Amino acid sequence: WPSQRQHIAGSSSSDQSGRQDQQANSRVKELVIERPAGGRKSYGFAIRTFRILTVRGRCESLSYVDYAGLLPGHVLISVNNFSVEAVEHRLIEDRIRSCHQRMVLRVRFENVAERVELARRALRLRRLIREKLSALKQIEDRQKKLVEEASECNRDEDGPETPN
Repeated sequence: WPSQRQHIAGSSSSDQSGRQDQQANSRVKELVIERPAGGRKSYGFAIRTFRILTVRGRCESLSYVDYAGLLPGHVLISVNNFSVEAVEHRLIEDRIRSCHQRMVLRVRFENVAERVELARRALRLRRLIREKLSALKQIEDRQKKLVEEASECNRDEDGPETPN
Protein backbone atom coordinates (compact mmCIF):
# COMPACT_ATOMS: atom_id res chain seq x y z
CA TRP A 1 0.00 0.00 0.00
CA PRO A 2 1.50 3.35 -0.97
CA SER A 3 1.73 5.91 1.81
CA GLN A 4 -0.70 8.77 1.58
CA ARG A 5 0.65 12.27 2.15
CA GLN A 6 -1.52 14.49 4.31
CA HIS A 7 -2.07 18.08 3.24
CA ILE A 8 -1.72 20.39 6.20
CA ALA A 9 -2.92 23.96 5.69
CA GLY A 10 -0.21 26.59 5.99
CA SER A 11 2.77 24.24 5.97
CA SER A 12 5.48 23.65 3.42
CA SER A 13 5.92 20.30 1.69
CA SER A 14 9.04 19.54 3.76
CA ASP A 15 6.98 20.12 6.94
CA GLN A 16 4.33 17.76 5.58
CA SER A 17 6.89 15.09 4.76
CA GLY A 18 8.52 15.40 8.18
CA ARG A 19 5.21 15.18 9.99
CA GLN A 20 4.16 12.18 7.91
CA ASP A 21 7.44 10.43 8.78
CA GLN A 22 7.00 11.26 12.47
CA GLN A 23 3.46 9.90 12.43
CA ALA A 24 4.58 6.71 10.69
CA ASN A 25 7.51 6.26 13.09
CA SER A 26 5.35 6.87 16.15
CA ARG A 27 3.17 3.95 15.08
CA VAL A 28 6.16 1.59 14.71
CA LYS A 29 7.15 -0.46 17.76
CA GLU A 30 9.83 -3.03 18.39
CA LEU A 31 8.66 -5.87 20.61
CA VAL A 32 10.91 -8.45 22.24
CA ILE A 33 9.06 -11.65 23.05
CA GLU A 34 10.81 -14.24 25.20
CA ARG A 35 9.62 -17.65 26.28
CA PRO A 36 10.89 -19.21 29.47
CA ALA A 37 12.69 -22.51 29.06
CA GLY A 38 10.19 -25.35 28.82
CA GLY A 39 7.39 -22.95 27.93
CA ARG A 40 4.62 -23.38 25.40
CA LYS A 41 5.41 -24.48 21.88
CA SER A 42 3.71 -21.46 20.26
CA TYR A 43 4.11 -17.78 21.00
CA GLY A 44 0.34 -17.46 21.40
CA PHE A 45 -0.77 -15.51 18.35
CA ALA A 46 -1.84 -16.16 14.78
CA ILE A 47 -1.00 -14.26 11.62
CA ARG A 48 -3.73 -13.27 9.19
CA THR A 49 -2.96 -12.01 5.71
CA PHE A 50 -4.99 -9.38 3.87
CA ARG A 51 -2.63 -7.61 1.50
CA ILE A 52 -0.91 -6.46 4.63
CA LEU A 53 0.36 -8.84 7.25
CA THR A 54 -1.73 -8.37 10.35
CA VAL A 55 -0.72 -10.17 13.49
CA ARG A 56 -2.68 -11.55 16.34
CA GLY A 57 -5.90 -12.70 14.77
CA ARG A 58 -6.75 -15.03 17.62
CA CYS A 59 -4.86 -15.28 20.87
CA GLU A 60 -4.39 -17.71 23.66
CA SER A 61 -5.23 -16.15 27.00
CA LEU A 62 -2.30 -14.40 28.71
CA SER A 63 0.27 -15.47 26.16
CA TYR A 64 3.80 -14.10 25.92
CA VAL A 65 2.68 -11.47 23.41
CA ASP A 66 0.36 -9.89 25.99
CA TYR A 67 3.32 -8.92 28.11
CA ALA A 68 5.26 -7.60 25.10
CA GLY A 69 2.39 -5.36 23.92
CA LEU A 70 1.34 -7.02 20.67
CA LEU A 71 -2.19 -5.87 19.86
CA PRO A 72 -4.86 -6.67 17.26
CA GLY A 73 -4.31 -4.38 14.28
CA HIS A 74 -0.52 -4.44 14.43
CA VAL A 75 1.06 -5.02 11.03
CA LEU A 76 4.19 -7.14 10.99
CA ILE A 77 7.20 -5.37 9.46
CA SER A 78 10.08 -7.66 10.44
CA VAL A 79 10.96 -10.76 12.45
CA ASN A 80 14.48 -10.67 13.93
CA ASN A 81 15.46 -7.90 11.48
CA PHE A 82 14.22 -9.96 8.51
CA SER A 83 11.74 -7.84 6.54
CA VAL A 84 8.46 -9.68 6.02
CA GLU A 85 6.45 -6.94 4.30
CA ALA A 86 6.70 -8.59 0.86
CA VAL A 87 7.10 -12.21 1.93
CA GLU A 88 4.73 -15.17 1.60
CA HIS A 89 2.59 -16.01 4.62
CA ARG A 90 4.11 -19.48 5.02
CA LEU A 91 7.67 -18.12 5.07
CA ILE A 92 6.71 -15.73 7.88
CA GLU A 93 5.24 -18.60 9.90
CA ASP A 94 8.43 -20.61 9.35
CA ARG A 95 10.55 -17.64 10.40
CA ILE A 96 8.54 -17.24 13.64
CA ARG A 97 8.67 -20.98 14.37
CA SER A 98 12.46 -20.91 13.98
CA CYS A 99 12.69 -18.43 16.89
CA HIS A 100 13.16 -20.81 19.78
CA GLN A 101 13.29 -18.71 22.95
CA ARG A 102 13.41 -15.08 21.83
CA MET A 103 11.92 -13.11 18.97
CA VAL A 104 12.15 -9.42 18.04
CA LEU A 105 9.16 -8.13 16.07
CA ARG A 106 8.84 -4.72 14.44
CA VAL A 107 5.18 -3.84 14.09
CA ARG A 108 3.16 -0.85 12.95
CA PHE A 109 -0.34 -0.08 14.10
CA GLU A 110 -2.80 0.16 11.21
CA ASN A 111 -6.50 0.76 11.27
CA VAL A 112 -7.28 -2.52 9.52
CA ALA A 113 -11.04 -1.94 9.42
CA GLU A 114 -10.46 1.34 7.58
CA ARG A 115 -8.03 -0.35 5.19
CA VAL A 116 -10.56 -3.09 4.42
CA GLU A 117 -13.27 -0.51 3.75
CA LEU A 118 -10.95 1.49 1.48
CA ALA A 119 -10.02 -1.68 -0.43
CA ARG A 120 -13.72 -2.51 -0.89
CA ARG A 121 -14.41 1.01 -2.11
CA ALA A 122 -11.49 0.86 -4.53
CA LEU A 123 -12.76 -2.45 -5.97
CA ARG A 124 -16.27 -1.03 -6.30
CA LEU A 125 -14.92 2.08 -8.08
CA ARG A 126 -12.76 -0.02 -10.45
CA ARG A 127 -15.81 -2.13 -11.33
CA LEU A 128 -17.88 1.01 -11.93
CA ILE A 129 -15.15 2.50 -14.15
CA ARG A 130 -15.01 -0.73 -16.20
CA GLU A 131 -18.80 -0.67 -16.62
CA LYS A 132 -18.77 3.01 -17.65
CA LEU A 133 -15.93 2.44 -20.14
CA SER A 134 -17.82 -0.50 -21.62
CA ALA A 135 -20.99 1.62 -21.93
CA LEU A 136 -18.96 4.41 -23.55
CA LYS A 137 -17.49 1.96 -26.09
CA GLN A 138 -20.99 0.73 -26.96
CA ILE A 139 -22.19 4.32 -27.45
CA GLU A 140 -19.17 5.13 -29.63
CA ASP A 141 -19.74 1.98 -31.73
CA ARG A 142 -23.42 2.84 -32.14
CA GLN A 143 -22.57 6.43 -33.07
CA LYS A 144 -20.05 5.24 -35.65
CA LYS A 145 -22.65 2.90 -37.15
CA LEU A 146 -25.24 5.73 -37.32
CA VAL A 147 -22.76 8.03 -39.06
CA GLU A 148 -21.98 5.31 -41.62
CA GLU A 149 -25.71 4.69 -42.22
CA ALA A 150 -26.34 8.42 -42.61
CA SER A 151 -23.51 8.68 -45.13
CA GLU A 152 -24.97 5.79 -47.15
CA CYS A 153 -28.45 7.40 -47.09
CA ASN A 154 -27.03 10.71 -48.30
CA ARG A 155 -25.29 8.97 -51.20
CA ASP A 156 -28.50 7.12 -52.11
CA GLU A 157 -30.59 10.33 -51.97
CA ASP A 158 -28.18 12.18 -54.20
CA GLY A 159 -28.71 9.46 -56.73
CA PRO A 160 -26.26 8.36 -59.33
CA GLU A 161 -24.06 11.06 -60.66
CA THR A 162 -25.04 12.10 -64.17
CA PRO A 163 -22.58 13.79 -66.47
CA ASN A 164 -23.60 17.24 -67.76
